[in-house]
Amino acid sequence: MTKTIRRGSEEVRHLQSSVVTQICLDYGMIDDVIYFTGTQVLGGILLQVGDTVNGIAIRDGANGGWKALRVEKSLETWEGKGEDTESDSMRLRPLIGTVTSFSGDSGLINQTTFFPRQSLAEGYEPMKGDWVQAQYFLNPSQWASQAQSVAPLRYQRLDEVRVSSVYMRRGVVDDTVFFTLDSLLLPSSYKPSLGDMVNLVMVESSQSFYSWRALCMAPCKLSSVNGPNGYLPEAEIERLLENKGRLVVSDFGDFGELELGERRSLVVWIQ
Repeated sequence: MTKTIRRGSEEVRHLQSSVVTQICLDYGMIDDVIYFTGTQVLGGILLQVGDTVNGIAIRDGANGGWKALRVEKSLETWEGKGEDTESDSMRLRPLIGTVTSFSGDSGLINQTTFFPRQSLAEGYEPMKGDWVQAQYFLNPSQWASQAQSVAPLRYQRLDEVRVSSVYMRRGVVDDTVFFTLDSLLLPSSYKPSLGDMVNLVMVESSQSFYSWRALCMAPCKLSSVNGPNGYLPEAEIERLLENKGRLVVSDFGDFGELELGERRSLVVWIQ
């Protein structure tokens, strides 16, 4: 059943229980006359021939072709047919896709599924291009889908890898992992420099030539005394903490446990 409304030269058609009649590589047809692509399908769902859908379509002039603005798989075709419509629409469904926009407070997955910041997994700061897995629900009254939880699809840890390039606020680690200081979690007072040996956690993300993006990073070795951070090399620190004659440094020269980036000083009087 359809309902058509004319607005000037445009015609708007509200689709109810229409049928997907054709699926091609990057587009499909509804009722053999209405063209749609995946970006118009709520929740990024992959439709199949024979699926019943609801939606909105528009055409410009009597000679123009019909094009879908929004397409939603009919609730009647979901598993659990005959259940209460409202409760079924709020049922959480899985979604895998890419972050297509993120403003800091909210974003979109696959250009169609909205997510607020509070839906993000703890410690996860998304970026356009990230592959994510989400749980979302449909809101038929607003023709929208919204994610309730969003987390990286895949992540991995790398230890003792070298920063291979740095340009302004962006760089690459091990020639394979992209990072940007705009979203990278770092220890206090540390900024990655060319040649640094680092440990990192990365998430799968489509970033130009790279398939991974560093989410957090920390240095795994102290730089040389003449290095960019001004630290003593490890060998020099070990030499200073060695016992010297009858001076047993190791007995009272313990700094205790320190968090990465934390500083502590110790004054030793020798008489």
